[in-house]
Amino acid sequence: MNESELLKVADLNLIEFWRESSKWIPNTEIVEKQETLFIDCGIDFPGCSLVFKLSKDLEQPAAFIARAKACLFKT
Repeated sequence: MNESELLKVADLNLIEFWRESSKWIPNTEIVEKQETLFIDCGIDFPGCSLVFKLSKDLEQPAAFIARAKACLFKT
């Protein structure tokens, strides 16, 4: 396994960890759309609401952040 493959597997492992762990947090919404995983945490603890890009497709950072904010903050 080369470094690129190892990094991809590590990223996928982290994403799956949060996808499964978030199911245990009350009132948490987990949505997967447009090759992105959104986790809107049901508690006010910092670092629990997360957004993960699932594809390597290029997207302007500002567009990705706007999409994440729209989903997480329902704007």
